[in-house]
Amino acid sequence: MKREYLALLWAAGTLLLAGSSLAQENHDHNHGAAAAGEAKNDGEQTSWTTGEVRKVDLGQKRITLRHGAITNLGMDPMTMVFRVRDAKLLEGLQVGSKIRFRAEQAADILYLTEVQALQ
Repeated sequence: MKREYLALLWAAGTLLLAGSSLAQENHDHNHGAAAAGEAKNDGEQTSWTTGEVRKVDLGQKRITLRHGAITNLGMDPMTMVFRVRDAKLLEGLQVGSKIRFRAEQAADILYLTEVQALQ
């Protein structure tokens, strides 16, 4: 009985230590984007990125894009939602349109700053 108790105590201690070490591990899930409060461009000029429009919401000033790598933000290609400060930037864009754009991050929000339709 004493041996079983010690084995159980050892197993519980091992799990406790393993759990605390995993909790200390850095689990960033920002897909390469800069963390909140960090400099987003590090003085780097925002670069042009190509993308395809998946959804446009003029009322909410949002656009969903499937885009290539955004080098100034350190982001890999993916599909995601961006905001715009002025809805006029989204006028004339339709689902399926190919565009090139510049993006920046401010306070954890990704904004398109320039958009050009591609032929």
